[in-house]
Amino acid sequence: MKKGIKFKKSSVVFEPRNVFDDCVCNVKKNGAVVYSYSDLVKAWIKSGMTEDEAIEWIDYNVVRAIPYMPHPQPQINYTV
Repeated sequence: MKKGIKFKKSSVVFEPRNVFDDCVCNVKKNGAVVYSYSDLVKAWIKSGMTEDEAIEWIDYNVVRAIPYMPHPQPQINYTV
């Protein structure tokens, strides 16, 4: 997580925090946490997955789950 970024009480965060907190690039005014897609992939590669496995896991288990999460829902930043 970038220095100076603070979660709000209403923020919905991905678990496990020790993996995903380093992927946070912003927290919006409404408390929505913005995660970097490329950092999410790197975090799962670091945990032992191949790049293809990490992408598939994130797309299936994280991205698809966001619409079912409470508000303010986390967001993914796909910038290159």
